[in-house]
Amino acid sequence: MYIKNFIFFNLVILICAPLVVSQYKIEKYILSSAGTNSINSNFRLKGTLGVPFTQEMQSASTVIKPGFWNSVIIITDVDEEVELPKEFALYQNYPNPFNPATTIKYELPKEVPVILKVYNILGQEVETLVNSIQQAGRYEIVWNASGLASGFYLYMIETGTGFVSVKKLILLK
Repeated sequence: MYIKNFIFFNLVILICAPLVVSQYKIEKYILSSAGTNSINSNFRLKGTLGVPFTQEMQSASTVIKPGFWNSVIIITDVDEEVELPKEFALYQNYPNPFNPATTIKYELPKEVPVILKVYNILGQEVETLVNSIQQAGRYEIVWNASGLASGFYLYMIETGTGFVSVKKLILLK
């Protein structure tokens, strides 16, 4: 009986101890002694760990004053690896009907030349949205038709591999 209780008690500790310990977060501090502006007004700090930061820098969104600079890194989510599309696809725009803007999505399984155009109901070209070589992936284009009259329009995608697809959209003002 004593051995069963001993084993049971140890199993409970082995199972519950990691749950209790995992409630504490471990913070990672980055200490720096120098900094430089990078191209797009973001800061790139560099220096020696444990040496105080001695300069003041400022951008539209960040102010760094003299002293120890630190940053807490907390992982809250892990992104899943995004798979490339397996085939060409052109999806129905949304919202549909729309006023004045709508979103058009399409997928490319490999790098190809892409032409995406909008036509009126008479088949006349209204606008070219895409005319370039694009990498494999998922794309979305927002089309603003504020200068056009209400009515039915068509959008068509053509790729260098011969894939062609046409969808209808409705502009309501």
